[in-house]
Amino acid sequence: MRKVLTLTLSILLLLSLSLGTLSMTSCTATAYDGSYFAMNTVMQLTVYGNRKVLAECGKLLSSLDLKLSATHPAGPVYALNERGTPVTDPTVLEVAREALRISALSDGAFDVTIYPVVSLWGFPSSDYHVPTQEELDQALSKVGYQHLLLTEDSLSLPEGCQIDLGAIGKGFAGDLLRQYLKDKGVKNALLNLGGNVVAMGSKPDGKPFRIAIKDPVGEGYVCVLSISDTNVVTSGLYERYFERDGVRYGHIIDPSTGRPVDNEWLSVTVVGESGIDCDAWSTALFVMGVDKACAKVRELGLEVVMVTGDTLYVSESLQSKIQYQGAYASYRVVTL
Repeated sequence: MRKVLTLTLSILLLLSLSLGTLSMTSCTATAYDGSYFAMNTVMQLTVYGNRKVLAECGKLLSSLDLKLSATHPAGPVYALNERGTPVTDPTVLEVAREALRISALSDGAFDVTIYPVVSLWGFPSSDYHVPTQEELDQALSKVGYQHLLLTEDSLSLPEGCQIDLGAIGKGFAGDLLRQYLKDKGVKNALLNLGGNVVAMGSKPDGKPFRIAIKDPVGEGYVCVLSISDTNVVTSGLYERYFERDGVRYGHIIDPSTGRPVDNEWLSVTVVGESGIDCDAWSTALFVMGVDKACAKVRELGLEVVMVTGDTLYVSESLQSKIQYQGAYASYRVVTL
């Protein structure tokens, strides 16, 4: 179910204005860009009107990367996984609480304790391996969000259990950066955190940002969303996978089977105010499959664009913000 440790290209930023100095005829703000490598992906930040905040944004991303990483030897999550050292860092505890909340709401479709299985398949190291059922059964015995021992000031795990907060980390990073920029008086910004897109306000000229969602089976785009003050997060199998004996194995793992998800979904995009929710739900809905995902979307009122081989499932509330593109012609649309 690991989604974060991949260079997600499922969302393309479409800006009608260049990411340099904006035309003085349309507005007076200047766009300042920063590029950072964190959480194993390139993050592109565009902030309007305040260059100084970019350096601090980079520091925040670097600090958060260390705290949440399951592979960095100096990080608290690594120490928890490898040595059983309880985590007391407030940031990690906050992310873990959110992970537990969504795990319960999704009936375990989202589960950060899946790390032993993800490691067995070789996704963290890219040393890929197709495990036997015996190996899977052994790893799955350590999986289950109920294993998280979370108190007000500590997070620990039973022996052999491990966590990976990657599938929720970029969403949290977006929320953290957004609050920091708001506190510094920034009103307009566009943050592309390796596929997790945060639109802060709108463009300085008042127009919404335009975010294109890639056609997962072709080269074009199925739609463009016109958005302001929201997050757009996509999960898909077409960017991170490996092949063995003609079989493709995607990186999103079903916690109930320990195997890569094999259902009708090609991509799932979630739109919403909370980046951490969008990040987690894009994975959870993908794992659930079409029927359960559509039921959960209706139950919780989530805003989504979900793609199968022949159908787009689109929330009714997004219809006024969506412009279908050339690839759309090959799909039927189901409104949720």
